[in-house]
Amino acid sequence: MSAMKENITKPNEYYQYVNDNIVNADLVVWDEINYKDYSGYEHDYLLNIISERLALGKSNIYTTNYTLDVINVKLGSRLASRIVGQSEKVEFCSNDKRGLNI
Repeated sequence: MSAMKENITKPNEYYQYVNDNIVNADLVVWDEINYKDYSGYEHDYLLNIISERLALGKSNIYTTNYTLDVINVKLGSRLASRIVGQSEKVEFCSNDKRGLNI
């Protein structure tokens, strides 16, 4: 998202690469899809790119630590319905492993 914002004022090669390939990738993993509150611009970008991928029948994996209700509030009903409504929920239950020396 930060590269996308930088690209507005100055062309950013990384953003161009990601943007050119994200639609055509067979699988995109959207890690922690709603970890932050997106600006209107970021939200519209996610909505458009995810909608386009779904229309093309591309595979997506979304990860989050939030409940379905929180996803709907944080992402808004239009984006949440595309993510939740066209996905199969798989829940992993475990203790937090961050910071452990495994």
